[in-house]
Amino acid sequence: MPGAAPHQEEPHPEGPPAASKKRLFLSWYLDLLFFLSAWGLLAHAMKDNVAFPGWLPYVVFVVVRSLTGKLVGSIGYRALSIDRATQKVNAAIYANESWLTMLIGVGFILEGTKQLVRWTTMYVPYPLFGAIPDDTTQIAVRVAFGLWAIVAGLGFLKLRPYGLFFGLSFLLVSLGSDLLSASLWDSVVAELVHVRRTTQGLPVREGEVEIMQALMPEALLLLTLALLVATASTYGRFKRHAES
Repeated sequence: MPGAAPHQEEPHPEGPPAASKKRLFLSWYLDLLFFLSAWGLLAHAMKDNVAFPGWLPYVVFVVVRSLTGKLVGSIGYRALSIDRATQKVNAAIYANESWLTMLIGVGFILEGTKQLVRWTTMYVPYPLFGAIPDDTTQIAVRVAFGLWAIVAGLGFLKLRPYGLFFGLSFLLVSLGSDLLSASLWDSVVAELVHVRRTTQGLPVREGEVEIMQALMPEALLLLTLALLVATASTYGRFKRHAES
């Protein structure tokens, strides 16, 4: 009706909804991503003094997360709007989010936490806006991009406007950089394949480099474009949450 007040979500009849098992599991997954990033940086700083067994970070994570989750909450709880004490979800977030906003938010956080530590385990210089920066700049840019993606992901999960802004700008900048760097990817891909196989202790398979060179950067561009469209399509969710 003309002049009617904007539609608002009705409050949940029994109060905030309880967090589902899937949501609780996802909170553990988000906490694991942040924990492994911190662990990776610590392991890199101490690599000349101590070598950690591969299983150790996961054991430490389960112990630490079990304790902190009960006592003070966690990043995963906060990101997914779960109250530590009641295990209930913020009703406004629950009413306006969708599987797509959650998927995009988690995807940004996954990419961001990987960017923070990827250079410590399998370093290959990547092109940036048509040039390959020096090592110091490479690391600084990767850390900056990692933080950028994490902020976007957290904002997405909270349906905050800055999440949409940071997400779209992150993808647009990545797309522009990849377009300007198209001619540099063949040499980068070749080095990436060799470094990855060396890290795995395996030889490079026949034709593997050529196949990867044929897929990139076209695959990167198509993926970024698809993510850009998907991210932009969530605008209505953010708008509705702001109005509720």
